[in-house]
Amino acid sequence: MDVRLQEQRRSDDPSPKKDETGAKEDETGAKEDVTGAKEAKTAQPVSTDPSPKSPNSSKVQDKRKVQVKPVQDRNQNAGPSNSANRDDSSVAYVKTYVPSKEECLADIRKNQRKFNAKLMSIRAKDQRERKLAPSQKSPFVGNVTVKELIRNKKQRLAVYNPYLPEDKNVRKELTAFLKSTAGYPKLDKDKFPVWYWWWELITQPQWLSDSHMDAVINLLRLRMKEQPHSFRSDRLCLIDSGLSLFWTAKYDDFKKSEPNVFGLGKYLPPDSLDYFQGTKPEFCQTNKRWCRDIDDLYLPFNIGKNHWVALFISLPKRHITIWDSYPCRMDDEELATEVEPVAVMMAYMLREMALVEERDNYPFDKFTHERVAGVPEQKGPGDCGVYCLKYIECHATGNDFSASSLCNKNVKAIRSRYACDIFKETDCKGPRIRDWDGLDPFDGRC
Repeated sequence: MDVRLQEQRRSDDPSPKKDETGAKEDETGAKEDVTGAKEAKTAQPVSTDPSPKSPNSSKVQDKRKVQVKPVQDRNQNAGPSNSANRDDSSVAYVKTYVPSKEECLADIRKNQRKFNAKLMSIRAKDQRERKLAPSQKSPFVGNVTVKELIRNKKQRLAVYNPYLPEDKNVRKELTAFLKSTAGYPKLDKDKFPVWYWWWELITQPQWLSDSHMDAVINLLRLRMKEQPHSFRSDRLCLIDSGLSLFWTAKYDDFKKSEPNVFGLGKYLPPDSLDYFQGTKPEFCQTNKRWCRDIDDLYLPFNIGKNHWVALFISLPKRHITIWDSYPCRMDDEELATEVEPVAVMMAYMLREMALVEERDNYPFDKFTHERVAGVPEQKGPGDCGVYCLKYIECHATGNDFSASSLCNKNVKAIRSRYACDIFKETDCKGPRIRDWDGLDPFDGRC
């Protein structure tokens, strides 16, 4: 009875005992496998075959164990000899190379040659022409002092001399050009305007028109752009005659226009705001605003439609200085009437364009003016334009009005010099064609 119960318990037990012989063989195989011993133990399943034990049971279990091995174990060769070979292949033996004395000396000589070549290149930089940064090539941006010390190109005038004689070679080129113009040497303003324009500029005592005045002002603008060190300051502005002519002609319209409740919004002549912002003329824009970037203004001013005077306007001082080469032509009261458009409209425009929080600094009171005495005066008729331009050129470049240089006997040479400089430096070939497109008389209303 007891024997039957024991056999029944053995048959009902779900976890049969492991074959001792197979276990020993498994342990022996696991020891022989050097690379994957631990993985083999964990991966070997326990046999659940309830069949009776046999001598070949261990071999069958070994086959099953090989089949359930990981992929990396199957790809590797078992055995201590193969394992040792694999370990040897993973080791890299590096042999330290010790250069000889001759090789060390050769390397030293090679490095010395490179050093000498680099040293010569550095020394040669002092003899080369230095180039300025883009910010230093403009007279309005960058360090002007550096540009004065390190010049990128040969300067036209080392020291600005407004009384230099004309260049004879340029004079020959100008004469050849004038002979090639239509109508030479006939004097007919309507049929041959180009030749007549040059003849008026060169010949004394012909009266200079506004186009002649603007041509010289453009010449000074170009020189200020290329030679800012030749001018006394970079906070000055050269204005052509167009502004003064417009303001004089449109002053009555300005007075008749009605302001708003703040006293602003009155009519301003065309292009006034463009001059204020530095966008006029289009071919020579500075984008420098008056009062913020500009302190002084120079402009030729026509009074009585037949006489040129030079105006020097100080914006911080709100004062106009007048240089007149023929003071006996007009008394002080008449001169005050002629200058009133500039004195009144200049004050108004500064307040109009100022910021709201700064408008109290720019009252509506007109600018004061003064005619300076003791300047060189003209002797012959028609030379007022030449004196006016020379006043502006000398004062803007920091030179004095020399009575011995700016005199009647030198006016002809000054005219010829202006003609040669305009022809050579600005590439001017005659009067500028006026373009009145888009010039709305009410474009200045704010």
